[in-house]
Amino acid sequence: MSKQTQPNRFYVYVYLDPRKPGHYKYGEYSFEFEPFYVGKGTESRAWSHLKKSKDNIHFNNIIKKIQRTTGGDPIVVIYKENILDEEAYAFEGIMVDTIGRKVDGTGPLCNILAGGYGIPSGKRHPLYGKHLSEDHKKKISESNKGVNGCWYGKTFSEEHKRKLKENHVGNTGKTLTLETRKKISESRIGMVFSEEHRKNISKSKTGMKQSDEHKQKISKTLTGRVFSEEHKQKIRDKNITDSFREKMSDIKSFTWTIVYPDGHMVTIKNLKRFCEMNNLDNNSMARVANGRQNNHKGFKAERIKR
Repeated sequence: MSKQTQPNRFYVYVYLDPRKPGHYKYGEYSFEFEPFYVGKGTESRAWSHLKKSKDNIHFNNIIKKIQRTTGGDPIVVIYKENILDEEAYAFEGIMVDTIGRKVDGTGPLCNILAGGYGIPSGKRHPLYGKHLSEDHKKKISESNKGVNGCWYGKTFSEEHKRKLKENHVGNTGKTLTLETRKKISESRIGMVFSEEHRKNISKSKTGMKQSDEHKQKISKTLTGRVFSEEHKQKIRDKNITDSFREKMSDIKSFTWTIVYPDGHMVTIKNLKRFCEMNNLDNNSMARVANGRQNNHKGFKAERIKR
């Protein structure tokens, strides 16, 4: 009789967290490290989770955190072996119920259900219809930031980037329904970005040029739109901040020394007008004056206080 056809080829296994040593006793079961999962299977089933658990995301996340923080795998213990399938189901269920599960607050195991019932879906899932509190969501978010994040330290290969780009290109042209747009809009109401986040957005858009087609779409979208006086005032208040006024005041208090490509110099008071007359980009010349750019079309600029 081959190994695969032997009726008593099943076993029950336990996953232990090497980060949490101690004396853990649950009824007749005792462990030197905290258990966090109980399962049953045959052959290499007990170690298959080390690659990825498709059914239990919480279980998978714990494994990844252990691998990331310790550089090794969780401890896998074969607790009972050489038993029948029915015996393995029963023994697994008894162990899960005795140790307790996180989902119902009875213990440390991340098993979704008591052993022997598989992974439920839809209305049969124990979390179906339940909503996490804001405090719970915040704790989950904090626990997955930094080194605990699933993408921390990972980089995509060029091949992977290419596939992502191809998938994205295939999704362009889709039109969102009015209901979806409304939901997105409502979800962003009151959203406030940190100063660091704003700087990152600004940095990512620096030097970005919009195509003529994109400009036309924006123009078409705004054509005929009438803003209320309240909305206009909000735009003014948002854009004309004290720092902006101070910056404009500083700009007006400067004169500019311009060095032509042939080396001769002139002094001007209006950089923008000079750029328009000489087919130059005002922003590029300002960057030259600030030392962020060497020259612009051979021209150099220096800002001089009045």
